[in-house]
Amino acid sequence: MKALLRTAIVLTLVAAPLLAAPPTVNDLLRYVPADAQVVMAVDAAALRAHPLIQAWILDHQAGWTGVDSDLQRFLSDAGLDPLHDVDLMVVTATTTAGDDHALALFAGRYDPASLGAAVVARGGRTETVNGVPLYLAAGGKADDAALALPSADL
Repeated sequence: MKALLRTAIVLTLVAAPLLAAPPTVNDLLRYVPADAQVVMAVDAAALRAHPLIQAWILDHQAGWTGVDSDLQRFLSDAGLDPLHDVDLMVVTATTTAGDDHALALFAGRYDPASLGAAVVARGGRTETVNGVPLYLAAGGKADDAALALPSADL
């Protein structure tokens, strides 16, 4: 289960003011660490709107939604459908002397209470950083996976 949570919940420590408008890619890019060696941004809403991508998603949705798995149960408990609720993604990676760090930022539509409750129900714990709820994976240490929920769209 810990591996599942590490896969499903990526470090998203974003202790910033809530954004008035839905976040843009540029809004997410401002949180990218200066030493990031890999940065990938995906406009999931634009991809989802393309007919070829729609057909591909239908053929391969089991991998994205975790059909018949612990991931599917987690997503259901969290009230989250990644195929419809995630609009933007920015993922970064940094490696320094064998010390790997990843940051994933997701913008879309979320119910922070349900998402946090799904983490806690699986043994995670809650902390607050600069007024932002932070959820640490079960058995999580400072360098393990964590989830920050500063708003219902980031």
